[in-house]
Amino acid sequence: VGRLAGDEHVPLFNSFRMMRGSVARAAAAVSTHDTYFDVALGWFTNRVTSLPMELHDTRPDMARGSGYGPRALLSHARRMLISSDVKALRIGASIGVTALLTSLVSTLLVLGMWMVRPEFFDGVRGWLSLFLAILFFGGMTALLAGIAVEYNATLLRLAQGKPTFFVVDRSKDRLLAPLVERDGAP
Repeated sequence: VGRLAGDEHVPLFNSFRMMRGSVARAAAAVSTHDTYFDVALGWFTNRVTSLPMELHDTRPDMARGSGYGPRALLSHARRMLISSDVKALRIGASIGVTALLTSLVSTLLVLGMWMVRPEFFDGVRGWLSLFLAILFFGGMTALLAGIAVEYNATLLRLAQGKPTFFVVDRSKDRLLAPLVERDGAP
């Protein structure tokens, strides 16, 4: 899911977080009910790390495993992909550009071949031009659909509250530095 979402920090997403207060408040302020909070945090900072800790969970229901079923997990994945900058959307546009360019180059090659050896095309007429027309218009359609989907994805991220920029308040960094150095956290 991390590769599809284009976010290298997906393996570090967790329910337990320690973060700068201004980043947390900013992410919470722009998040909607359908925004994946870890993705929203990534809109404000790219300094993410994890710290391994032992889990001592004494709840009685832990013996039966996770409380998440397939439907809940798919819902989480959907929210994360919609909140993220999905790179897969750009693949469709690049396939469209490839098909479009292939059809143009192939058309030039076929025209050149027709001018040099017209007898090559005597037996079969029309199938090649039909194939090239389908490839051209299919590529054009995929390219335009990719552009439209990218535009809609940008509008969706803006509607979800993704900011254009964010200024981090570093005025208290000197106060926090001894705590971070003492505990060995990065």
